[in-house]
Amino acid sequence: MKVLESSNKDNQTQKTKTFQHYLPEGDRCYSCVHCRANLASHNDLISKSFQGSQGKAYLFNSV
Repeated sequence: MKVLESSNKDNQTQKTKTFQHYLPEGDRCYSCVHCRANLASHNDLISKSFQGSQGKAYLFNSV
């Protein structure tokens, strides 16, 4: 479990807990370039040519 800090609208800092689930070893997966958290399995990839509202993106069946 990773504890992150976030600020609310009153500029007070509160701690929130997030759960990171890692995919099974050996499976090809996509992960965050900054924290290396597993995001999606290669088998869930639908398209590498998707155009999102912020620009080019990968489209996955589930994340």
